[in-house]
Amino acid sequence: MKDDRWQQVERLYHGALAKQPNERAAFLVEACGNDEQLRRDIESLLSYETRAQNFIESPALEVAAKIMADENSLAVGVGEHLHQYRIVSHLGAGGMGEVYLADDTRLRRRVALKFLPLALTKDRRHLHRFETEARAVAAMSHPNVCTIHEVIETEDGRHCIVMEYVEGVTLRERMTTGPIGANEAIEIAIQIASALASAHAVGIVHRDVKPENVMRRPDGYVKVLDFGLAKLADTKHWLANSQAETRAIELKTTPGILMGTVAYMSPEQARGLPVDARTDIWSLGIVLYEMIAGHKPFVGATPADVIVAILDREPDPLPQSVPEARSLQPIVAKTLAKDRDERYQTAEELLNELKSLRRELELGVDRERYRDEREHVGVILLVRGDDVDEDLHLVLEPLGEEGPDRAVDDARRQDLCVLRPPLALDEAARDLA
Repeated sequence: MKDDRWQQVERLYHGALAKQPNERAAFLVEACGNDEQLRRDIESLLSYETRAQNFIESPALEVAAKIMADENSLAVGVGEHLHQYRIVSHLGAGGMGEVYLADDTRLRRRVALKFLPLALTKDRRHLHRFETEARAVAAMSHPNVCTIHEVIETEDGRHCIVMEYVEGVTLRERMTTGPIGANEAIEIAIQIASALASAHAVGIVHRDVKPENVMRRPDGYVKVLDFGLAKLADTKHWLANSQAETRAIELKTTPGILMGTVAYMSPEQARGLPVDARTDIWSLGIVLYEMIAGHKPFVGATPADVIVAILDREPDPLPQSVPEARSLQPIVAKTLAKDRDERYQTAEELLNELKSLRRELELGVDRERYRDEREHVGVILLVRGDDVDEDLHLVLEPLGEEGPDRAVDDARRQDLCVLRPPLALDEAARDLA
């Protein structure tokens, strides 16, 4: 990139950075005019600013300039053909690459093409491991996982993921449109947990669960994106080209340099320790907390401050202004246990807990109430006697240790009709009298 062009980019980048995030798009449209490439350069730079925060000590301009110098010369144009894919439009840019909408001319479908940053694909051995994991993701065929069709290499050496095109908005975009109610948040969390459970079952850990990596379709279906990409970034060397000289940054050994989106990182990620499926459970807990509370549980003036909060501080309880907060709090607290041995040990366990809570809320149950007074809570059932001709009659069934979902499920399996949601026994007795 020529010096005068770079100075223009730098000036507008700082101007955009001074704006609030929701004001930046309008600022760039006005400042860049018809220069679409200029706007895209600055948008990419803003996304690399997030990546630079993940490095903690690396200025955004320094990181981005080195990477963009390689990648700008390889921009993809609308109408260009790559294999059987025809580029339709540019969808966006992120720390993990540029995304384009394309037509699959062979199968006549819309797909999304994600071009991986050159810096992430220069290590051939690590790229091979990524491709192996991508094939495993492609084989999952889970409704809440964005499908990967294939990984291709272009003639100029760029690697591109061909994946399902998901119409809708990211969870981050949904968060900016207004509050997310508890029922909606639980439903989204259930679908994310289901995707994670499927991935963990085949040995894949996402490592970067955050609202930007979750898409919500208009019909309410949730799709989790970018399985495997965080592992590609979590290589031992991050390669950046500067004046034809390649330098390596040791991610796991250099103090202060960490991968992952800081606010959603688990304590073990923040310490640079090996991660497992419980890291994803922590990150989902952060996302669930943020959906309910409207803000992240761990904040700070700098990325380093955020990491200190993640490692040393307990988050504030969910706001009591949310009626369901009392029932949600134990689940959120367990996902955010500093010691991963104290978290849910599997995504399946968390998924079952969320489903149980959803059923309780549908029945109008206060989870904390019956936890303390299980022996005083029950459901009214409509029961048929052993004799087919015997009249139906009402009985009161205590909930027991398993809770209302188990009592109701048992009743349904026995063809009993649940007349009332769980309620206090003294209230039920009055109703039966």
